[in-house]
Amino acid sequence: MKDIFTNRLDSFRTTLTYLDQPANKAVWFNQPPARFTNRVAAAETAVANLAEFCRQQETILTGVAEDKAREEAELEVAAHALGLAVAECSRALGNETDAAKAEFSLTAWRRMRDATLLATAQQVILLARGLLSSQAIAAAEKALPAWRNKTGKERAQIMRQWFDLII
Repeated sequence: MKDIFTNRLDSFRTTLTYLDQPANKAVWFNQPPARFTNRVAAAETAVANLAEFCRQQETILTGVAEDKAREEAELEVAAHALGLAVAECSRALGNETDAAKAEFSLTAWRRMRDATLLATAQQVILLARGLLSSQAIAAAEKALPAWRNKTGKERAQIMRQWFDLII
């Protein structure tokens, strides 16, 4: 898209440059009908506006590319760190398959591009969520019988102590 506007801009500038040459300008400038002089002035304004638009687009496109590169580098580093943690937890639980799905060197993360990088990072995130939720469920199942055997007053006291610790 940027190239289309830039090509049009170059074409319009070439035309205006041709019209502004002294030999050509004498033929049309302030000559009847005045409409042509007015249209050339309007074209010059339009070309200036298009040039400004193209300059802004260049800034936007450059900024987007820089943001994408920065965000991609941040994702690579974060995914690598999370992948190592997931692999370590998976191995501790005896799950070598999930460990292999999550453990990549930083260089391997950096070689991944776009869709592959995102898909692999999302897979590692899902594995991490699975580890966290399975551990939380196991801890809750283990704690439930003891909690169930407590009276309402005992539960309220525990909750109040917890509240006091947090606040």
